[in-house]
Amino acid sequence: MKTLKERIKDEIERSGGDVFMRSDFKRFGGYEQIGRALKNLINEGFPVRSGCGVLTRTTVSPLSGKLIPDSNGHCVRGLAQIGN
Repeated sequence: MKTLKERIKDEIERSGGDVFMRSDFKRFGGYEQIGRALKNLINEGFPVRSGCGVLTRTTVSPLSGKLIPDSNGHCVRGLAQIGN
């Protein structure tokens, strides 16, 4: 049986999107449980927190070698949709 963190990570990897909201994972558990699992994933550098309850995929910067938000434009479009 997979842990909540593993199930959320699998969901992000399978998804075609680049922007995720905390509410996308509410079917996996309670609000606090999901928050703890996401916090652990963020500490591992898997998704990056882009705003309150908004997460984005990461990619390795070719310049610095550090993890940065995936900047293929999906992030901006996703954040714009949240405001609507």
